[in-house]
Amino acid sequence: MLKCRPLSLPAEVLFGVAFSLLCSVGASAKAPEASCFFVSPRGADSGDGSAARPFATLEQAREAVRALKAAGGLPAGGITVSVGPGHYARRTSFVLGPQDGGSAEAPVVWKAASPGNVVLDAGTQVRLSDFQQPVAEDLRRLDGSAVGKVVSLDLAFLGIVHVGPYPLSFDNGGGLLELYLEGERQPVSRWPNQGAAKIERIVDKGESAPGQFKGKGRFVAREERVGRWPVERGVWVEGYWRVPWDVRAVKVEQIDFASREVALGAPVAGGIGSKYAGAQGSGAEPWWAINLLEEIDRPGEWCVDFQTRRLHWWPAAGEGSGAAVAVLADMAAPLVLVEKAAHLRLEGFSLENGLSHAIELRDSQGVEVAGCRIRNVAGSGVVVNRGEGNTVRSCDISSTGHSGIVLSGGDRATLSPCWNTAENNHIQKVGVLKKTYAPGILVGIFGAGDAVGCRVAHNFIHDVPHAGIQYGGNDHIFEYNEVSHAVLTSDDMGAFYTTNDWTSCGNVLRYNFVHHSPNAVGFYLDDGDGGDTLYGNVACEMQGGFAVCGGHYNSVRNNIAFRCKRGLFLDARGVARVYDKTS
Repeated sequence: MLKCRPLSLPAEVLFGVAFSLLCSVGASAKAPEASCFFVSPRGADSGDGSAARPFATLEQAREAVRALKAAGGLPAGGITVSVGPGHYARRTSFVLGPQDGGSAEAPVVWKAASPGNVVLDAGTQVRLSDFQQPVAEDLRRLDGSAVGKVVSLDLAFLGIVHVGPYPLSFDNGGGLLELYLEGERQPVSRWPNQGAAKIERIVDKGESAPGQFKGKGRFVAREERVGRWPVERGVWVEGYWRVPWDVRAVKVEQIDFASREVALGAPVAGGIGSKYAGAQGSGAEPWWAINLLEEIDRPGEWCVDFQTRRLHWWPAAGEGSGAAVAVLADMAAPLVLVEKAAHLRLEGFSLENGLSHAIELRDSQGVEVAGCRIRNVAGSGVVVNRGEGNTVRSCDISSTGHSGIVLSGGDRATLSPCWNTAENNHIQKVGVLKKTYAPGILVGIFGAGDAVGCRVAHNFIHDVPHAGIQYGGNDHIFEYNEVSHAVLTSDDMGAFYTTNDWTSCGNVLRYNFVHHSPNAVGFYLDDGDGGDTLYGNVACEMQGGFAVCGGHYNSVRNNIAFRCKRGLFLDARGVARVYDKTS
């Protein structure tokens, strides 16, 4: 057998050959005059963007495309910007605007030459050896198990901006920086480490009548441990205070160490205490404390002291890790922002370590995000904000603070569709910071913006704290999607969920498969949703298969529910609550 001897060529030469082949293939497939610019970490912005002299930055390649358009327009087959493997540090958004798009016949394509190996990284790297031992005052506050293991970092010296303090009340992470080690999100300190504490009883619900507050909320904790927490330095507690689908963190105003009474510094809408129990609550409301130095008691946990602006952390790395690198996420802007642009394609990039969305499209047309890997961002993976004909396809999205994909667009007043699409994406472990109403895919509801005529198809969504797919608006198609292991940390929610709009008509849910989510209803048309059509769907090992709650003109036919606690639930609450009235 003839054996080929591998070529011993410098990496930059091999990359140049690969780039040239890529462009020649693109040219022959489209039109002979199609062109390429090249970007490489080993390039220079003084280069000409050729394979031999690539640019170093995306911005310089963008300027070259603009100059080409200004000089006579794009070639007939469009133009490709081929980006070589490596890390591209981002401190600001890479912005593509109206002047950066193409046409349907001549698109502008931004393509990773090696898919998955071109990383747009918004993180700030810090060597573990740069951390210091805590000062004496902080050492005294540490749990005994953490002494000698927790290290400290001066965030102000590094110029890190998002160092708190938290707002009085929040449900989305509170805007604090994030910490990663070897690609894994490190957990903010939490007590208890797993599960939740339970309120003993409610002293003051806070809300005395709908929208009227005589107090801010007070409860008695079961554990004496609350007496360790220094309220004067800032203490926040988080919980499902009233219902199991609404979680919120609130600052503590006072703790009475003798009585274990905790007074909140801001009221909770509806008041604290289960809405299904009496004035003193059920005695089972779940809550926990966050970001306390006193509660760092396991590897990985960290907190920020808002007074000193120091980060305290128990690194999970073992011996000899002094050369290891931690990453701080502090950039609160999308890594890529496409605004009022048309006929662009972003393909094969990895985006990570941002404090906002990975990619946001605003008022754009015919933009495609394809084959990208998105992880470790505090916002959502891809947000399509209005516009039409945009597509998010074949992306891997994981470990996001909010949703995986968000779609909006179209006009509900005229029912003009946007035809924005999410197709063939793999989405998991989203909603890390916003634990409710931040599903795998969010369409036209819960802050996403109005939506008409979106398509969501062939997506796999799993391991999410709340819903898999939530939707509102009109005339959407949801087909051939799979959702599993949904509603992991909340309750009264669906793998597919919509609610509270009797005009949200024309949506079709067909041939979807939901399974192994015993805390979730498969397809949940809640509180007056009307006009949806469901057929050919399968629900397995769910709390319930299908639920229609007070809406009208819903069609649920030819579906299958098995190994569910109940197959179909139907009620008429819409009649008593006059959901068909606009006043």
